[in-house]
Amino acid sequence: MKKMMRTTLAVGGLFALACGGASEEEVLIIEPPPPPVLPSTGAAPTLEAGDIPYEFPQMSGQGRDGQFALVPSREFLDRAIADDGQGTFIYYGATLVTSASPESTIKSLAGTTFTMPNSLIIPIRSGQKAKKGDILLGHWESGSGLQRAIVVGGTETEPVVRYLDMDYDNPSGWGQKEDTWKADRFSVLSEPWQIGTTTACGASNDRKHGILTASSGNRVLVSGFAGSISAYSREECISLPPSPTVAAGDTVWVPVIGTYTEATVSRVDAEIGRVFVTYEWGGQEKEGAFGVTDVTPNFTQSAGTIVEVPPSAPGESAHPSAGRNRRIPKGAKATGPRSKGGKGGGKSSGGGR
Repeated sequence: MKKMMRTTLAVGGLFALACGGASEEEVLIIEPPPPPVLPSTGAAPTLEAGDIPYEFPQMSGQGRDGQFALVPSREFLDRAIADDGQGTFIYYGATLVTSASPESTIKSLAGTTFTMPNSLIIPIRSGQKAKKGDILLGHWESGSGLQRAIVVGGTETEPVVRYLDMDYDNPSGWGQKEDTWKADRFSVLSEPWQIGTTTACGASNDRKHGILTASSGNRVLVSGFAGSISAYSREECISLPPSPTVAAGDTVWVPVIGTYTEATVSRVDAEIGRVFVTYEWGGQEKEGAFGVTDVTPNFTQSAGTIVEVPPSAPGESAHPSAGRNRRIPKGAKATGPRSKGGKGGGKSSGGGR
């Protein structure tokens, strides 16, 4: 009651002051109303260590301590957990400090140390060698972020490359520049289903583009359009060969804003790994130069190795391209409805990828 009286007096004092009949002392007794009590929204959702907000199992520790790896920052994961799996994941170059289960310790190139579920870590096996024309998985050495590239020169341990995942006409110019990759920071991609190969997930010709980032049992994890993460059953996807055979005049499929679109090959520049095509988009004919890794003549799964990565003992060398294998029969097709676990789509933007 006292507080209400003081407020009432104060309001009356203000009115009187406005009329010239109140003192400044009366005005100073005004007290603000108490702040409103807002309902609690609850704590941000959390997951068990090693879990991610997608239909994908925990994985044992992969790789060897001190190995190079491609890993999103922890902030990307925390944000996706809070937003029910929605968000962007950019895979950066990093060091695998301690391989453990179900999460490993990572140190970013900027020096930040954090833990990350193993399903979001791509270890890069040390000691790999590349030759001209090879397709590699690594990261943008002069910038940041996961990239596929084609070898155009350099040495077998420090190859000179041209990037394939950047838009050919990117304003930075890097779609048409050469870069040198450091030793022990790349993997050679040679066949479908290797981590880092392109996926086309969906049914029939309705396919979303992505990059295979993890595989466990019958589940695959894919980095798609705008860095979104999706989980699918293996039967819902095909994995494209890193270097398909296409020629001028061929009908192919290319990813435009994350979705595969039919196109016609104008020419192929095998030296830089680009396929130049024309396609219809929005009622108009467009031209684009797509990385060879993303181009396919059809959605029939070609023969390749399905990778099953076994658990690693502490300190044991392992990486996503090694493990128990079984062959895919030639001509086998991947069909079926899109997975409930799949969110997002492909990765490319029109005309550039």
